[in-house]
Amino acid sequence: MKKNTNLEDEFQTECEEAEEMQKRMDNFYRRNPPREDLALQNILQEISADYLTTNRENKQLKEEKNRLENCLKMVKEFAVNDQFKLKSRVETAEEIIKEREKDIQELQASKQKFQNLSIFSFSLLGLIGLIFLLSKWRKRNQNQLEK
Repeated sequence: MKKNTNLEDEFQTECEEAEEMQKRMDNFYRRNPPREDLALQNILQEISADYLTTNRENKQLKEEKNRLENCLKMVKEFAVNDQFKLKSRVETAEEIIKEREKDIQELQASKQKFQNLSIFSFSLLGLIGLIFLLSKWRKRNQNQLEK
């Protein structure tokens, strides 16, 4: 029960203090009523600060947007230039490939001609050898007939 009494006493003291504070606040506001013009001025200051902050942030966002748009524009220009250069290189490479294919065809034709010429040369050489052997054989036969 003592605990309850202590709690009740504390509660009673706090209630009295709260009432006293309310009376003091009431007396303060009766002697110094809040001025409407000060309240409006405080509200205006808050709104002004918020407006300035928002305006500054908006300006920064616009600048960032413009910077990013310029970057995007430059990247697109680089991409177009690189695409043009790449297309030009591909066309050049295709032309070189066509020239090399033509060179290869010409070399293959020359190789075929050389092979045909080689075959003809060896055939001719074989024919000459045969004629030489036949002439030797003929001389030998004539020499034998004369004997």
